[in-house]
Amino acid sequence: MSFRIGWYTTVCKTKGGEGLIIFFGFGFDSTRMLKKGGKDMVQKIFFCAIVLLSLMVFLPPVNSYSKDNIVVGTTISTTGSFTFASSQGFKGLQVWVDDVNKRGGIFVNEFNKKLPIKLVYYDDRSDKETVVRLYEKLVTDDKADICFAPFGSTLTGAAAAITENMAKC
Repeated sequence: MSFRIGWYTTVCKTKGGEGLIIFFGFGFDSTRMLKKGGKDMVQKIFFCAIVLLSLMVFLPPVNSYSKDNIVVGTTISTTGSFTFASSQGFKGLQVWVDDVNKRGGIFVNEFNKKLPIKLVYYDDRSDKETVVRLYEKLVTDDKADICFAPFGSTLTGAAAAITENMAKC
């Protein structure tokens, strides 16, 4: 019996006859097998090929990339002119994060499980230039999946330019 391994796209001819090539990489010389009464073997190979194809099609894909949490990034004005107003919005964000994490997180279809939220935040000092630098850091260094806007239209405009360019808004 002649056996070949490889990726085939056509039926190949062998010295002993025409080869039965199975799409996922192996084949037997069917003419020799049939002469030796190997019709059952050909059927078994075909059945195994169908089963393997079904498994490849219907099993869920295995992710090579896994996550332990959803990173939410933001800035808060703990100093500067927006301190009081910014702290009120931040308290609301913390309440939301705590509530979601108590419930086990947010279900993510890609990973087929709930992921908790990890909140990452920095003091933007109520300063536009600092906001730009910190949102770049949130996206590139901290790998924030989602960024929430800082307090105030001036700071939000600066943050929006960064997050829109990096598709994290």
